[in-house]
Amino acid sequence: MTEQTNNLAFPGDPAAGSTAVSCRLLSVFAGVVSAARTANWHEHPFWQLEVVSSGQIEAASDTGAWCLRGGASLLIPPGARHRFDYRKIGAEWLTLKFDASVPGTPRTAAPLASDPVQKSFREALLALGREPELDAPGVRLAIEGVLSAVLAYRYVLEDGSSRSADPLVARVCAYVHRSRRRRLTVRDVACEIGYSASHVSMLFSRATGETLKHYIDRERAELARHLVVYSDMNISEVAACLDFPDLFGFSRFFKRQMGVSPRAFRRRARSRAHRRRRPGTAHLSSVRRPGRRA
Repeated sequence: MTEQTNNLAFPGDPAAGSTAVSCRLLSVFAGVVSAARTANWHEHPFWQLEVVSSGQIEAASDTGAWCLRGGASLLIPPGARHRFDYRKIGAEWLTLKFDASVPGTPRTAAPLASDPVQKSFREALLALGREPELDAPGVRLAIEGVLSAVLAYRYVLEDGSSRSADPLVARVCAYVHRSRRRRLTVRDVACEIGYSASHVSMLFSRATGETLKHYIDRERAELARHLVVYSDMNISEVAACLDFPDLFGFSRFFKRQMGVSPRAFRRRARSRAHRRRRPGTAHLSSVRRPGRRA
């Protein structure tokens, strides 16, 4: 089965190769608060972008709490616990749920910047969310394109600029990202870069606040998650594709990173996708137009 996603590629450092961001839209929900309610603590294996068009919505995660007013948006990566309080009657918002491939996927929710670039992305998403033909493939592709731009600007251009300020760290990140399909150790990375393992680890941790071993595992876990959910390979084939010596080793790694076994993760993700999917909607579900009561 061929996967179709919307991709943005950035050439960056020729030695580092391209950095690609791809998105696959799962659902769009436009709502208006008609009665106060709370979405209790939860997490999910896909991305979510909450965009408030008017009024006020309160949000929280394990790393902070925010009051989102009109024009604000909150980006929630896979696996980040979060909750919402919809208390202000008349508040309007747009929820977009999607799968994405982002180099060095973060694990914490955070509001997007209020700079002119992100503001233009928010306005585009709100306009597309009001399209009467929201289920049309062209509209879906347009939304995926904007979401890819949002992620690229946030994690490749904003975060990437600070990481690439240290050329060594930039080379490490690029090499790990290119090598996710094989078993990779800190020593392997150090040999590629031309420094000792201890020196590379120290510089990487100092620059990013994350250990190099954790970053390697996180990159491989993100690719594993994507293959488990969206590929046609069975779990043993996914393990072999990622250069694990056996299924047991892969399952143990996956459970340590994601909290459940790969088979359980696949069943859960596909069960959710099946519930969301309606015939002829190109994987879009729970669609409501602004003006209808939530």
